[in-house]
Amino acid sequence: MRIFILVFIIIILGGCGSISEETIKVVLEKDASFEKVLEQKKSINAKIGSLKDSFNKEKDKTLQSIRLLKESLRENKNKLNSNISELKNKMEPKIHELKKELEEDKLRYGEKKKEIKDQIAKLSSIKKLLTKKGELSLSGDEISIWNKRVSDLESKIDSLRKELDKLRNRINLVKTEIKILKE
Repeated sequence: MRIFILVFIIIILGGCGSISEETIKVVLEKDASFEKVLEQKKSINAKIGSLKDSFNKEKDKTLQSIRLLKESLRENKNKLNSNISELKNKMEPKIHELKKELEEDKLRYGEKKKEIKDQIAKLSSIKKLLTKKGELSLSGDEISIWNKRVSDLESKIDSLRKELDKLRNRINLVKTEIKILKE
């Protein structure tokens, strides 16, 4: 018990900082058996230092592994993106072909639409003419010819409308195919 009181007094007199070698000599002069405790403390401190060093080496090794894994992951992601891009590009020719078909279908659609408009205008003119048949003194044969023209134009307009519907459906189909291939 005297030893602990003596150590306590020395610590208080020495301050709260680290203990000097001189202080340790003084303690050992007064209590030689304390040297065994100091040796045990040195051994414990050495083991603690060794454990900390081992931990720090393991930590550094782990951090290096993490860096290498992250780098490998980045490389693999870049390879993946490159492969994905390359595979998607294989669809580009077909997409280009479909876009070309779409443009051609749109042109034909516009032409057919204009043709229908022209045929409807002709039909309208003929029908107006036929409403004035009495004023124009048209014969029965002439009226028959004009009615035949009306019938032919109506038939042609119906045919053009069917073609227009087919083209509209084709355009929608091609647009959907392009959309599917782009996904």
